[in-house]
Amino acid sequence: TKEKKMVEIATRAERIRGVPVNLMVWFLKDSFFLWAGLENMAHMNELHFALLAQNQPSTMSVLDEGPDSPGVSISQHLVRRIGKPCFVSYNIPSDLDIGLEVEIRFKQMIEAGPPSQ
Repeated sequence: TKEKKMVEIATRAERIRGVPVNLMVWFLKDSFFLWAGLENMAHMNELHFALLAQNQPSTMSVLDEGPDSPGVSISQHLVRRIGKPCFVSYNIPSDLDIGLEVEIRFKQMIEAGPPSQ
């Protein structure tokens, strides 16, 4: 039998509305770590964690850029859709207004599964 890896990472680089974006999904045993950033800015300015508590998303900001950060809503939406805890690090200036498109890309990457599938 093939043993499942503890962590697998999928990456994607693309342009969203002309903005060069890098996306990374870490497939962990019981959760996901999602990172989004600009092509030329690989850092972590914020980190949000969401899980389902009594069928409602509960979010905690670990590193915070403010309650209006797209990372908060992305973590809440994805935890509802996939049912597993999500860590989301969203490092794209909010004035670029591409949070929804990033969320869609993350969902596509999660649905595609880890690279070894």
